[in-house]
Formats: sequence, structure tokens, C-alpha cells
Amino acid sequence: MSNKANTRTTPNTRAVKNARTATKTSSLTIWVVAGGLVLAVVAVVVASLVTKADPVEGQVQDVTVSGAALPAHTDQGDDPAVGAEAPVLEGRTFAGESLTIGGAAGSPSIVVFVAHWCPHCQAEVPRLVDWRADGTVPDDIDLFAVATGTDEAQPNYPPQDWLEGEDWPGEVLVDNADGSAASAYGLSSYPFFVALNADGTVAARGAGELDQAGIEALVATLEAPQ
Repeated sequence: MSNKANTRTTPNTRAVKNARTATKTSSLTIWVVAGGLVLAVVAVVVASLVTKADPVEGQVQDVTVSGAALPAHTDQGDDPAVGAEAPVLEGRTFAGESLTIGGAAGSPSIVVFVAHWCPHCQAEVPRLVDWRADGTVPDDIDLFAVATGTDEAQPNYPPQDWLEGEDWPGEVLVDNADGSAASAYGLSSYPFFVALNADGTVAARGAGELDQAGIEALVATLEAPQ
């Protein structure tokens, strides 16, 4: 009798080998898929950390609102805010200096509420800079921006760098994290314009980008100071 091992392949042997091979392949597939999922999660986390900017000091400030809030703005019919006394906003600039908007200021004003991430605001601000320079918005009308809706996770942050980079020609009041100033003036969308007479009453409001005719019409609503 020979002591040589029997190397003949039987159907049962082939089945066992095939099962082992299939098990190894399935395990490898599971590890590949699991590894891919882990890498995807890591990529999302890294991307979120990269795109979210660190908060910059002064981009939100405390705001005090005095007086009744204006009704929310709509484009339907006459604006009920026209003729009403606008609430007084007491806040600060990016540099922390005190700034007040509203009340009997002695001169008419245009207040524009802007958000750094808003593409319409990004398009409108340079126009306002030009309109101030060419006299479309006369020098005897105060021009204010209110930086609101600020979010370090959104593009074009911080708003201070954006507005300074555009050479904004007026003063900027910085809204708080709750958007209290914007809410008090009835903001509906960006950019949002409020024209105030010298006595602090609302002459007109408007939302969205304005063209040359639009800004001229807004200026025309303002009463000359007495």
C-alpha cells in the first residue's frame, strides 16, 4: 500500500475550495466598501472644517431697538410703514464705535440692509458706491449700511472685509446674531432699502436690487429737511 497522499480532486473538495474563495472575496468587498464609507465621512468632515471660517471679532454687535417695529415688508399694495416713525437703532460699527440710525436726525437717510453671502447685495453695493460718487445719492442724504445675517460658515465672510474692500462710502451698523435691527425694520429679502425722512418717519421701503431709475425714485421720496 502506498503512503502517498491522495491528491485527487473530488466534487466535495471543489465545493469547499469555491466556498472558501467566495468567503474571502465577500470579506474583501465588505472591507473595501467600509473603507470607502469611512473615507467619505472623513472627507465631509474635513471639507466642513476647511470651508467654515473662524469667527472674526466685531462682525456681530449688540443692538438696542427703541420704538415699535415696522410691519414686515411686502410688494402687495401700499406699504403701511410709509409715514410711520421708524424704530431707533442704537448699535456699533465694526470697530466698536457707537452709531445710531433713526429718530429726528436732522437729515434724511437711506438705510440698506445687506448680508455678506447674498449675491444680490454683492452686486448692489458697488452700484451704491458709484451712485454716491456721481451724486445720484446726494451728499445731504446720509447713507447707512446694516450688516446683518452674518454667518461665518457662508461665503464672502467677514462682512467687514467685504464692505471695506468695496470702499463703502457711509457708516455701517453691525446687527446682532438674532438680526434684531433687520427684523425691526421689516426686512423681507436682501438687499433691503429703507428711506427715512429727517424727522425719522419712513418715506419708502424696497427689497431686491435697484437700478439707476430705482435708486433715483427712492431718493425722490425723501422730504427736504426743514
